[in-house]
Amino acid sequence: MTTRADVVAAARSLLGTPYAPHQRTPGVGIDCAGLPIVVARLLGLKEASFDVNGYSLHPDGSLIPLCKEHLIQVPREEMGDGDVLVLKWGKGEAQHFGILATHQTYGTRSIIHAEQLRHKQVVEHQLAFTAHTRFVAAFRFPGVECRS
Repeated sequence: MTTRADVVAAARSLLGTPYAPHQRTPGVGIDCAGLPIVVARLLGLKEASFDVNGYSLHPDGSLIPLCKEHLIQVPREEMGDGDVLVLKWGKGEAQHFGILATHQTYGTRSIIHAEQLRHKQVVEHQLAFTAHTRFVAAFRFPGVECRS
C-alpha cells in the first residue's frame, strides 16, 4: 500500500522542476495543478495517461469539483503529510495546489508546490496560513494509507 511518506517522497522528487502551465513532465515542466497529477502517476495511483487539462490559468475555483471527483476530501483538522492542499490568496477564488509535508529541517508543516512567480519551479517551504495565504480544502489520494 502507498503511504503518506511515499506521496511526500514522490513530490520531493519533483523539486527543481521548472514551472510550466499545463505541463506534466518531471524535470522539464509542471504547474501547480499538475503536481498532484504527476505524483499520482508516479505512485501508480492513476494511470500514466490520466490528466486534467483545459482549465483556466486565471483562478476561478473550477478545479475543486475535479478534486472532489478524483480525491477524498478531508477536514482541515485531519489533513496530514501527503494530502493535497488547495489555497487561495486574499479574497480571490481557490487558485493553488500543493502537497502537505513536514519540513525536513524545521519539523514544521511545509508545502511542496509549483511556484510560478518568485522561484518559477517546484519548491518546498514552510507553510503558514495567514490573511493572505488562505486554506480552502484538503484532499487525500485514494489508496494512500492514512496512518503516518
